[in-house]
Amino acid sequence: MTGISKGWKPDDKIHHKRGRKISIDYIIKVVFNLLGPVLFGLSMIYSPFEFMDARTHQVVALVIWMLVWWITEFVPLPVTSLLPLIILPTFSILDMKSVAIPYSSSVIFLFLGGFIIALALEKWTLHRRIALYILKLMGSRADSIVLGFVIASAFLSMWISNTATAVMMLPIILSVVAMISKNSNENPKNIRNLKISMLLGMAYGANIGGMGTLIGTPPNAILAGYIRTTYNVEVGFLEWMLFALPIVIALIFIMYILITKVVYPNRMGRIESFSAMVDRELEEMGKMGRDEKSTFALFILAALMWITRSGINSLFNINLGDTSIAMFISVLFFLVPTSKGTGERLLEWKDTSKLPWGVLILFGGGLSIASALGDTGILSFFANYITSIQGVSVTVISLILMLILVVMTELMSNTALATIFLPIIASIGISYGMNPVAFAAPMILAMSCVFSLPMGTPPNAVIFASGELKISNMVRVGFMLDPISVSIISLAGFFLANLFLV
Repeated sequence: MTGISKGWKPDDKIHHKRGRKISIDYIIKVVFNLLGPVLFGLSMIYSPFEFMDARTHQVVALVIWMLVWWITEFVPLPVTSLLPLIILPTFSILDMKSVAIPYSSSVIFLFLGGFIIALALEKWTLHRRIALYILKLMGSRADSIVLGFVIASAFLSMWISNTATAVMMLPIILSVVAMISKNSNENPKNIRNLKISMLLGMAYGANIGGMGTLIGTPPNAILAGYIRTTYNVEVGFLEWMLFALPIVIALIFIMYILITKVVYPNRMGRIESFSAMVDRELEEMGKMGRDEKSTFALFILAALMWITRSGINSLFNINLGDTSIAMFISVLFFLVPTSKGTGERLLEWKDTSKLPWGVLILFGGGLSIASALGDTGILSFFANYITSIQGVSVTVISLILMLILVVMTELMSNTALATIFLPIIASIGISYGMNPVAFAAPMILAMSCVFSLPMGTPPNAVIFASGELKISNMVRVGFMLDPISVSIISLAGFFLANLFLV
């Protein structure tokens, strides 16, 4: 590259004339991010593709603009998701009502309800108690301890943020490792392998467990919202669990075997002091108080209502939806009083300051731009083009798409990835004569298969940021687990999707 000295690095500094240091990386991001609005501006005056009309060019240019900002995260993801509200009505591409409706999709309120339930679990530390009881049940053998962390993180991430799961589980893991190192004469390599196994098992368990419910990870909710908005098809909570849980169980089992028996075997047996440590942690938490019991009861009630919704509707001749259940339980948390006798409720409105409101805006922006793309017909064009390629079967196309998604989700947010690619994937499925839900659902699961790099999901980032392992530790497992995951999802995913989601 001409004009750049041999020793130049992206993180070198340029000295501003006022004495401030400006990162070259920052300058590159600024220039790169200007491409988004510049491309949109050019689309307003020039249409390079004859098969697109001016309106379609403008929508595609807006998608490119949002894609650039989502990938680089130069501005917060939710801020990028507000662009449709500004651009589409201003330039008369769509009216404000059509653009704004997706921001209030029912699935957004379903996810909001899930966030509120998770907030209550965290406020009353019920998630920590659940994790400790799972570890207690698993016993004191080294591999069983690893499995305990895997199961605990997978279960919790089905209901609460995988970020919260990882942040909560990390200090417990480090405490266990410190205890074992202090009280054991084991080979240091075996202890290190055990530590790596627990960290990776916890993070990967959180990634996989989130696949199991509609509120477990954002891509699942994005699929449900898009399918409902675009095709008027509701993906039910129970139906999704029936579809996803067999895959979740298979992936967890294979991941656990791969980590503990193949890549990082610890060759350790029973660790006597582990049970004592878990008992001590539970003793410090004390017995479940009335408030914690009330929170647990509402949590169980939500799960039971989601699972038995069809039976409830038949019994009482009503039309209760998953979103209505989420909102009902959420309201109850703000109604049920605590044991303090001060009029305080299990949740107060001030507690909602901790909710990830930006994620809900991100959902809305994705659904809005997906609706605009569908309205222009560009998705059908690309889908028909792909299906017109001679000699390529739907099996090959689906496998290629899944591999691309797994690679890309290692490098960028799976939420942004689902928002960008879901409309195209669904259209491809329709072009092949398949149900869009059955074709897209396995692809969505593939977006949670992040096992090689730390930037793909928060749990990966949390364990890497702990400084207790290297990227190479993740790559060694991910290099094998990524293709295995794709194989399992491609073999079982489409069968289960057609069985339970269609």
